[in-house]
Amino acid sequence: MSEISPLCDRCQVLRFDDKENGGTIKTSPTGEDYVSFGPNQRILLDYDLEDEFPDLPILSASSSRCALCSVIKDKILAFKGVMYPDSTNLIIHRFALFFQERIDLETDPDDPTGLLLDRFQVFFKLRGWHAVPDSDSDTDSSNETISGNDPESTTESSHVLQFGIYANPTGEFAQIACISG
Repeated sequence: MSEISPLCDRCQVLRFDDKENGGTIKTSPTGEDYVSFGPNQRILLDYDLEDEFPDLPILSASSSRCALCSVIKDKILAFKGVMYPDSTNLIIHRFALFFQERIDLETDPDDPTGLLLDRFQVFFKLRGWHAVPDSDSDTDSSNETISGNDPESTTESSHVLQFGIYANPTGEFAQIACISG
């Protein structure tokens, strides 16, 4: 069994230059420097992955080596199976990181002391086919067929996989929750 590393080559997009993404150095009241991304505190990162259901061969290959790909694959398969079982293609096109300024309630709750990752989002699309009435049928839905070759019958739906990251004020414990939608 191969060892899982934190990030594969594709997921290395998460290793970004703070300054190129609008980051500036701020100093906390305790004198510690930290990076701030302004009032929006959000970074959008382009990600490019197209894969095919049911096996997701590209994501499956990288998930054996990359912890993030493994989690994304599992969550998307669970979401697709329940909501969009006829989807044929997966397109992951963007990551988003949302930060929140850390405050110290004991010293000064109005003065930030650092930056915490608040949530991480994966923007993806599912592509597939939907039922199209046969041309011989007027209203009888029992004559619907699935058309895999007709571009007019292809649908695409956009979704966000959100990972909420919760930590206690000391930062010693973190919990990740996943919300698909």
